Amino acid sequence: MMEYIINNAQWIFSGVGVAFVVGLIGFLKKKRNCQKQEIKGDVVIQVNSSKELSEQSNGTMNLLITKIADATGVWYEPTRIRRKARAENDAAFLTALTQFKISELQKRAIVRFSKEEVLKQANIEDVIERSFTDLSETAEPNKIDNDWLLNFLDKVKYVSSEQMRAVWAKILAGESNVQGSFSKTTLRILSEMSRSDAEVFQNLSRFVMEIDGFISLFVDDYEKEFYKKYDITFDNLNQLERLGLVSMNSMWGYHRSQIPHCINVSYVNRRVKLYFKKEKDNSLDSGKVILSQSGEELMKICNPLYDDEVFKYFIHVWEQNENVEKVVVEN
Repeated sequence: MMEYIINNAQWIFSGVGVAFVVGLIGFLKKKRNCQKQEIKGDVVIQVNSSKELSEQSNGTMNLLITKIADATGVWYEPTRIRRKARAENDAAFLTALTQFKISELQKRAIVRFSKEEVLKQANIEDVIERSFTDLSETAEPNKIDNDWLLNFLDKVKYVSSEQMRAVWAKILAGESNVQGSFSKTTLRILSEMSRSDAEVFQNLSRFVMEIDGFISLFVDDYEKEFYKKYDITFDNLNQLERLGLVSMNSMWGYHRSQIPHCINVSYVNRRVKLYFKKEKDNSLDSGKVILSQSGEELMKICNPLYDDEVFKYFIHVWEQNENVEKVVVEN
C-alpha cells in the first residue's frame, strides 16, 4: 500500500488527489469515532474551570459531547489525552510526508492546510469546554437540532478572539439548557459582528430594562450628549440596525400600549413600580430604538451594566410623562 502511495504521489497531492485523500481520511476517522461511541461508560472530561461540577452537571456535559459526536462524527476526548494524541499525530504526519516525492510547494500547501484545520478544531473545542460551566443541571443538549448544531460549529471554528469564544460558549450552553433560545439568524449576525460592534452592543445594555418580565430598550433621543458619552450615536446604532440587532424610528418613535394601571420595571438589581392615571389602556413612550428578536436573544447573555446615572435618567423621564401618576423606587 505504501509503495502504491509513493509511486502515485504526484496524483495524490494534486488538487483532485488531495480532495480525495482528505475525504477518505475523514470517512475513516468518522468510522473510527463511531466505533468509539460503542464503548460503554461515561466520557471523562477534563474541564479547565474553577467551578465545582456536580454529578448531574457531569451528566449534562456527557450528553452534550455525545450529541456533538452524533452530529459530526468527531468524539471529543479529555484535554490531556487529546493533546498527547495530537502531538503524536503531528509527528507521524510530518514523518510520512517526507517519504512522498512531491514538490516543496506541495508540502508547504499540505502543512498549511493541516495547521489551519488544527486551529479551527482548537477554536471549536475551546468553545465546547467553556460552555460546560453554564450548563444547567436540567439541560437536555441531546435535543439540540442537528442542523442548528452543525451551523453553530461551522461558525465558531473561525472565532480566534478569546472574548468572542466566551460569547459563543454561552450561546451553546443556552441552547443546551433551552432549545430554541437562539435562532440561526442570531448565529449569522454574531458571526458577522466585529469587536467594535460587540462593544457598542454591550454599551447599549446600559439602557435595557425588563418591564413585566419582557426585555425593553430605552433610547429616547440619541442626538443628546447624554447618549453620546456612552458611544450611542446614530452611526453606531445604524450599524447595529444593518446587522439586524435593532430597529430605529427617528421620527415617531415606539410606544407600548394597553398598559394596566401598574407595571413592574427591573433595571439590573433595581426595582421600580410605575402607576398610571387610568386603570387600563395606558401608553408609554419606548424611545426611538427597539431590539430585534436577535437583539433580544443576544442581550440575554450580555453581562448587564448597571449605571446609576442612567437609572436616574429613567426615573426623570418617567416622572415627566403625563400618563404616569407616580414612580415608586422599591430598592
